[in-house]
Amino acid sequence: MEVIKDMKNQNSNWMWQPSPTIAAAAQAQAQATSQPAFVVKLTDNPGNFAGLEVEIHKVSVYSPILGWMGMVKDVSFVDVLELTNGREIQLAHCPSYIHDHFGFSKIKIAFGDHNRLVTWDKANALSGRNRQKVHCFSDTEHEVVIPLHEVDSERGSREVLLDFDVAQSVKSDSDGYKLAPRIKEVVDKSTGLRGNIGNGGHHVVFATDFKDSYSCFTDQAGQFLIRGMKSGIYSLLAYAHRNTDGQPIARLFVENIRVINGEISELCL
Repeated sequence: MEVIKDMKNQNSNWMWQPSPTIAAAAQAQAQATSQPAFVVKLTDNPGNFAGLEVEIHKVSVYSPILGWMGMVKDVSFVDVLELTNGREIQLAHCPSYIHDHFGFSKIKIAFGDHNRLVTWDKANALSGRNRQKVHCFSDTEHEVVIPLHEVDSERGSREVLLDFDVAQSVKSDSDGYKLAPRIKEVVDKSTGLRGNIGNGGHHVVFATDFKDSYSCFTDQAGQFLIRGMKSGIYSLLAYAHRNTDGQPIARLFVENIRVINGEISELCL
């Protein structure tokens, strides 16, 4: 119970950092006993790229009582653009009793230097060849802090889903590409929209009620899932900058789509 013992230092800049041995033991114990855990997961918003691999250096949570505390990291590298159609990956976890007793208000993700972007080679798009180019970033913002919304007082396991907005995170200029991660919490995972665009290849799906807008990437089968939406009537636009055969841009526009609070609505095309 080192956390309780160190409470006397709560006014100092205290940080809990599990050693590799402790981290491995905690992970093994959680897997073996299904111990309640506070889990951080990641999904993505789209960008017009073939891949974005980021290095996760460290994940921390902030308690108003204890300050910043390091979590047990579950992955070191993530290809964000593989997280389509509602796919998620677990980034980190810690014992749920820490959250139950002290509460968390923020999450901080520290990125390493080994990040890379894969783009489509536009020179070969019209020929139907799927060549790609790999880029290293000329500059990277290495830390991002994500505020957490208030949760109820229930104790036990809790998952936090974070949304990595690729389109807003990657910038280009004369020096090349820059990575400035833009990440937010998905507050309401139970309200949203799913469907199948078809046609193969990746499509960007954009839904708006002209007050709020949401977007995602389809998977290779054309399936998509958007979560965290507000209830309302939406219009949807789907488009592909290029498909698997390098053919011209495909577009789809649908109006009057109803999203109901607490439900994942199905879009039938």
